[in-house]
Amino acid sequence: MLLMQRWLMTRKRKNKLVIFDMDETLVDFYPIHDKAFHKATRKVYDCPGCYEKVDHAGRLIPESIKNMCKICKVPASVIKKNMQKAMKLYIKEFVNSVPKNTGKYVNPGVKKLLNALKGKVKLALVTRDEPEITEKILKATGLDKYFKTAISKDSGKTRADCIRKAIKKMKHKGDVIVFGDSVHDIEAGKKVGATTIAMLTGPTKRARLKKQKPDYIFKDFKNTEKILEAVL
Repeated sequence: MLLMQRWLMTRKRKNKLVIFDMDETLVDFYPIHDKAFHKATRKVYDCPGCYEKVDHAGRLIPESIKNMCKICKVPASVIKKNMQKAMKLYIKEFVNSVPKNTGKYVNPGVKKLLNALKGKVKLALVTRDEPEITEKILKATGLDKYFKTAISKDSGKTRADCIRKAIKKMKHKGDVIVFGDSVHDIEAGKKVGATTIAMLTGPTKRARLKKQKPDYIFKDFKNTEKILEAVL
């Protein structure tokens, strides 16, 4: 009987898909993103951009560039015409700026949690980053070994679309848990019927996240046991 109970519990756990956001959830490459953002907006639009000036959490990079340019009163036609050029420069600057030693960019407790989850549940990554940036971050940090499925911004029009694509790609029909640091992560998770876990690892304040009514809120990934209780 005990063996049967253990088998059923293991089977139930493995029928869970845990989807993580990447930027400012698992990792914090904000300084490198901000440097790339500043260079792209300054060189292409003569608008010295700074991520602190725009609501960037959970948004696409082109969307943040557009919003920054609006602050600088750059005409909409000029923004649109030069966006591809700006994005090329942003990606190049970011990829070239990632150092060899990336340990400090992985949020504390992340690898411990992923090691605890690996083999017990399915893991996937959904990010609104550009594919080149996603690949660079995953390989540089060693997080690529945890995620066979990584869905980047080109995979869907909305974040919810990207989550659905991850579920479909994993051929998953069980429970889904979504981790994220922004209101957009929580909104998208709820749209697909997932359990939502808000992380206070990004710029979004607790009060704003709480309004989205996530199932759980955690300050960071350090309390592995508590997070495992929520997931498993």
